[in-house]
Amino acid sequence: MIFPDNARVCFIGDSITAANKALPVIIDTYRKKFPERKVRFFNCGTSGAQLFYALKYFDEDIASCRPTHAVIAYGMNDAWLWNLPYLPDEEHYNLLTEAYDTYRQRLTTLCGKLESIGVKGITVCTPSPYNEYGEGDAEVWRGGAAALVGYSAFVREFAREKGYSLCDYNSYMTRAMQTQKVYNPEDRIHPSDHGYYLLAKCFLESQGIEACEESPVPEYLKAWCEKTEDLRDIHYVENNIIENRDMTQEEKYAFVRDYLKREGLNPDFISKGNKYFENRSKSSQFLKETEEIYDRDILKLQKGL
Repeated sequence: MIFPDNARVCFIGDSITAANKALPVIIDTYRKKFPERKVRFFNCGTSGAQLFYALKYFDEDIASCRPTHAVIAYGMNDAWLWNLPYLPDEEHYNLLTEAYDTYRQRLTTLCGKLESIGVKGITVCTPSPYNEYGEGDAEVWRGGAAALVGYSAFVREFAREKGYSLCDYNSYMTRAMQTQKVYNPEDRIHPSDHGYYLLAKCFLESQGIEACEESPVPEYLKAWCEKTEDLRDIHYVENNIIENRDMTQEEKYAFVRDYLKREGLNPDFISKGNKYFENRSKSSQFLKETEEIYDRDILKLQKGL
């Protein structure tokens, strides 16, 4: 399904979406292949998130974009793969079973909520593979690759039953891994820059579109990427520092202040945590500015093609 003129497309997912490295390839391809169409893309990815996050922040982070189409890519975090090293312990086996059942329920619920606000086209994506057998220094969670194959089988059947479009990242990236280095060597979850390009290529091919050649992010997209990052960093803190606790906003600020006093924190946590105080109240403004930049730098530029 190629997105039509005036489509508003939300890409919803975890850190692989939030990294915003595949979406620029998709935007650049659409700009060049379909210059007559005004298609607006929104990044609704949150680092470390599971489907729970998309449901909890649905109104603020997704419905606020007024989407007509949505692309959903979850599974890596929802699978709770960190329980695998403890098998065959019964408690951890039960947690893995619970995770799978919860994933199916939440994906169904999220799609229902999207349809309830008028989303016309939903694409569900199989989770990208867990890099269990490739090179890397990170601990290996044995059985992780097989677990996500199981999640992928559910997504394929779910798409068929619901009549949704399907993007099969798992199969595509599994084939690519046989001949190419497509994962970040520091972990077994996140793609390399080339891997992100392949994710974009996979998505576009699922729509019958040939991707543009691999290249750095174009200059005309950089301002949009920077403003998108400001917005995604707010949700990074909500999910990874506040951990989705039910608090008033003032309680959240106090919690983050106390959190940042801890020793040995990841510098990324410190940077994003400090920016949270200034930026949290600006999330609606950031969304508006993101769309204004998109119209200015992308859609207007498109007219010249």
